[in-house]
Amino acid sequence: MKIYKIPFISGLGRTSGCEKTPDEFENLIKKKSFNFINVPVDNSNIEYSNKEIISKVRFEEKTIIVGGDHSVSYASAKAFFQKNKNSGMVVFDAHADLMPSMKEQTHEDWLRKLIDEKIVSSERIILVGLRNVEIEEEEFIRKNKIRAFYMANLPDLSTLGDLIMEFSRNFEKIYISIDVDIIDPAFAPGVSCPEPAGFTNREFFALLRRIFLLKNINVVDIIEINPLKDINNITIKTGIKIIEEFSKEEEK
Repeated sequence: MKIYKIPFISGLGRTSGCEKTPDEFENLIKKKSFNFINVPVDNSNIEYSNKEIISKVRFEEKTIIVGGDHSVSYASAKAFFQKNKNSGMVVFDAHADLMPSMKEQTHEDWLRKLIDEKIVSSERIILVGLRNVEIEEEEFIRKNKIRAFYMANLPDLSTLGDLIMEFSRNFEKIYISIDVDIIDPAFAPGVSCPEPAGFTNREFFALLRRIFLLKNINVVDIIEINPLKDINNITIKTGIKIIEEFSKEEEK
């Protein structure tokens, strides 16, 4: 399985450190069957970095992308949806990332930019685990009828799993984006923007194992892990566990 290492950050100064994550993953992953591919980026040149991501990342087989902050997902998802029209996207994130689009994407507006540029339509997106959403983002969610699950009124895990799988079966392929701040910082402290009241590790992995049974998942990105804020590599190891769970289903 290919793992694209994309050490790109465009987080308005809040995500410095996330660029170190891809190398940390490669250093700690013991499995030799993974094919690590370096994507050259320049964090002082967003346009160049986006072009490199779009041109280098391929989706012929099931793929994993390791960032970097969530701005990575703008270019990788753009490349994905340009080649896979009948596809959907499941985003796990404490934040909506739907702030008004800037000229170049950041980790706060990458998803809004994909929608505004008509790269992916709002009905093809589902947001899971929201718990810190700005007023402008709330309005955008309502106006565009984006399906969103907030932690404050989340259904039980079994029902949530059913709903995500029901949504995902409508598409030929699915792109899953995982901002690791979806997990409560008590269990994953090494993230750029920690938010309390998230999933426990046990809850999140129970949900992922269910969703990973889907055969149409084409790509999983894992982003926003910040080694500079981590404790004993617990968050890095959580990200690696996500990779292991996804590759386990691929090997069956």
